[in-house]
Amino acid sequence: MPTVLVALIALAGIEVHEWGVLTWDGQVLTSAGAPAPAVIDPGEMETGAPVLCFHGDGFTGTVTVSSPGLLDCVYPDPDADVGPLTGLRGLGSSIGWEISATQEEPAGYPSCGSGSAPLDSDFAWAAPMWREGDALYLTRSDGFSDRFLYYSGTIRQGAFPPPLEGFAVASAEEDTPEAGMVLLFTKSGTGGVHFVIAPGGDVTMSDAASPFIYSCDEVVAILEGWAAGDLTHEEVRALWLTWEDGILYGSWPTGSRAVFVVPDELVERTSSITVEPDRDQPVEIRRFFLGVVDV
Repeated sequence: MPTVLVALIALAGIEVHEWGVLTWDGQVLTSAGAPAPAVIDPGEMETGAPVLCFHGDGFTGTVTVSSPGLLDCVYPDPDADVGPLTGLRGLGSSIGWEISATQEEPAGYPSCGSGSAPLDSDFAWAAPMWREGDALYLTRSDGFSDRFLYYSGTIRQGAFPPPLEGFAVASAEEDTPEAGMVLLFTKSGTGGVHFVIAPGGDVTMSDAASPFIYSCDEVVAILEGWAAGDLTHEEVRALWLTWEDGILYGSWPTGSRAVFVVPDELVERTSSITVEPDRDQPVEIRRFFLGVVDV
């Protein structure tokens, strides 16, 4: 066998791309330096419908998601032989799927098989976007076929304050995002939406930046740059369009809403992904999450 071909086979592997949104449902946070005291307890944190897509080499194996919180809204239903959705009395949850991944579109695609269909979820309308791009097709023995897996969850209060500079939250230092990876959205008196890139990631310095009139394509381009190749263009766009209406047009208890890149350290504390292929194939997991909090 030619040396070049041997090298290519040796490099073949599996890429897992995961994206989602983290939100906090506690009291509105107060920026550092403001007259009101900072909110220390942000309430529960929700993991908003993380989507898992697979690229690269085809494989058959087990995909497991574990979290210190309660995982729910799982698609497809977890495999019984791996373990059903498990609430461990505050100790966490674990779900698993036995899947095969291939580059060839299966007959009958997409199909929920015996699992919970996307039509049963709040994100049924988003499923076509999540199927765009060149991700591998996923199948199971029950007739399921799709291009993604997803779940959502709730993590109890007290453990994860939003990691933003510009907030006087006691334990935020260890999870500070990279400088500049914060978008601050505001509404004008006429209902229009403007945004700025908060200088240095500090929302208290947003007045130092010139606001932009909201443009979906412009925000997607900014997020794609921040993802730095961890997701495809289609995946970044699907991430933003899934949450665009809720972020821009939902109920705002304050005048501003911050959207920021969640640091890898915090993402790993909210959940962990394990992929165990039946063959000896290298696995690379890339995770890109946005955080959303009102200011």
